[in-house]
Amino acid sequence: MSFGTSKKIILDLYNNKYVSTRVAQNDIDSREIIIQVTNDGKPYPIDPTKFSVKIKYHKTDGNIVLNDILEEDILSDGTIRLVLSEQMCTSFGRNEAELMLIDVVSMQVIHTMNFIVNVKKSTISNEEITSKDEFTTLENALLKVETLYNFKDEFLALNDALEKAETLPELRAITTSEIDSLWS
Repeated sequence: MSFGTSKKIILDLYNNKYVSTRVAQNDIDSREIIIQVTNDGKPYPIDPTKFSVKIKYHKTDGNIVLNDILEEDILSDGTIRLVLSEQMCTSFGRNEAELMLIDVVSMQVIHTMNFIVNVKKSTISNEEITSKDEFTTLENALLKVETLYNFKDEFLALNDALEKAETLPELRAITTSEIDSLWS
């Protein structure tokens, strides 16, 4: 992070030790928390090839945040970089959060103990920013489905061309460049 602040915290999978950090209301992508996960006090490094990680965040106004932790935010030392989104900093007060770890093979799920993000009330409210639910996990899944759907027409056109090439002798000589033109 080139601009902003960074704080290190430790979250355990069993021991419920009070952990909190303090941020200012209306900060935008400028607060970073480096999280080390432990298992009964022993380091539990997170490997991005073995785990998918999400942040679950309950705001004081009742809205929630469920966001993916990107693979590049799982650091080489097994810690996790969490950059607090704009929505995570809109509701002042004690916001509760936890990490959800998903084993990508077995799909087993385990959560860290909760931690608190104390959002200090801003002196002057940002009227443009309103608190709302945020679900980048759902948005990312929908984007993947939409991307696959967008290729549907190209796959169907290629399939039609191949079927015609098999059934009509004059189309058997279809060239690679003609097939490639179907993709452009």
